[in-house]
Amino acid sequence: MTEEKQNLPTLSVDNYAAKTREPKQKLGNPSAQKDGNPWEEDGSVETLPVYENIAYAGEADQKAVPAEDGMLDQKLRAAANVLDLTIHEIRYDREIAPKADQQEDETDVVAEDTEDKESGAMQHAYKATAYTQDGTITVTYNNFTKITFDTPKVLPETYCTAASEMDSETAEQLTGYLLEQYGVLMGFSNPKTSIRMFYDKNGETRWILAGYDAGENLQEQIVSYNLKRMRFTVNEMGQLTGIMMMDNLASGRKIEEYPIITASEAKGLLEKGEYIAGSSKLPSLDQVERCTLVYLTGPQCNIFMPYYAFDVRTDEADGALMHYSTYYVPAVQEAYLSKMPASSREIAE
Repeated sequence: MTEEKQNLPTLSVDNYAAKTREPKQKLGNPSAQKDGNPWEEDGSVETLPVYENIAYAGEADQKAVPAEDGMLDQKLRAAANVLDLTIHEIRYDREIAPKADQQEDETDVVAEDTEDKESGAMQHAYKATAYTQDGTITVTYNNFTKITFDTPKVLPETYCTAASEMDSETAEQLTGYLLEQYGVLMGFSNPKTSIRMFYDKNGETRWILAGYDAGENLQEQIVSYNLKRMRFTVNEMGQLTGIMMMDNLASGRKIEEYPIITASEAKGLLEKGEYIAGSSKLPSLDQVERCTLVYLTGPQCNIFMPYYAFDVRTDEADGALMHYSTYYVPAVQEAYLSKMPASSREIAE
């Protein structure tokens, strides 16, 4: 081990040990799912960057650090300019951060709150919403942007597919087209699709149409895939209704590059109970369906660092659909962690 690695700052994992974004139980077959994650188990990445979350919100009942004065306003106007929208009014809100289970899948969303109409509300605002001739643009303190069109955008017939009729091929084509049209909103120079299908509570298929900017190497792709993404929503007519963008890199201050363990080593820690999960049940390794490498993000994470995510079958099922829970094991080598999640089952309970 080199001197540089020995001098890396120690990371604390206990501040966000029970704040995963995934629901406690999901439906489907994770081993059959593809989500565009560039990481593969036989990949050659040995180090990954860890970031301090400068928009850290603290505990769920605490107020977040407000955005810098003027930052929300600048982001609103930049998005409106790209979309050729005219802003008629901007409203500023003061909000508290959401609990982890109030966030949407794969998206960091700040909970709605009462509008602050006091004079000078732009100062120390947590959220700003611009009202235009064709919808709204909302920007939050943690660099989440949501664009909602009053009149859905009609897409070329080649790409116009109703959400309920979508399959992997049409979802891929549609997302690729939308990234070409709107990737400039996030400065994407080489956009790459990241689609995923899941089942809702009623067993209906749902598609997540998302993308990120492919980097020059695998490490850059992993970071971009996890920390700077955009997502699109379409209606039953196959029209574009909204765009969501999450830029955790803009909320992150790089701490350092850290050596990571292998997926096999992470599975050993999973077996010992050193994980983060919404489930309190110690998983059985023969029930692990899939392993991926991800970053945990969100306003209640004080740092953004990589984890191995293990999708584990549960004993429940809905017909042909299986239930599974996700368990997270820190990917950073234990020598650089001040506290492994020594049994995260106790935290989850």
